[in-house]
Amino acid sequence: QHKMMSWAVSCLIIFLCGASLGATIRRGRIEIQALLATISVILYYSMELTGVRWARMGVLSPWLGTWAANIMLLPLGLFLLSKAQKDTRLFTKIDLSAFWAWAKHRTTSK
Repeated sequence: QHKMMSWAVSCLIIFLCGASLGATIRRGRIEIQALLATISVILYYSMELTGVRWARMGVLSPWLGTWAANIMLLPLGLFLLSKAQKDTRLFTKIDLSAFWAWAKHRTTSK
């Protein structure tokens, strides 16, 4: 029963990602949107398989194993929705440079 409900919610989350990416395509540069859409679907599929496998092995509860992929993909959908509502680019040079600075600091601080 959880699996059928999880699939229904995943359709809504993937639609949320796709609609947001479709809204940002009109600003040009379809390559990033197509790559992000493909990666998000592959990511969802692998997370869903892993969650179900871990639930069968007893690592996670069946409820959490079934819903884990939706829980992890929802922030991406909300991020893309906020970018589409503000009508801004997905990633600017400032965003990417801040991410690389954070990643570099994180790896060198260990």
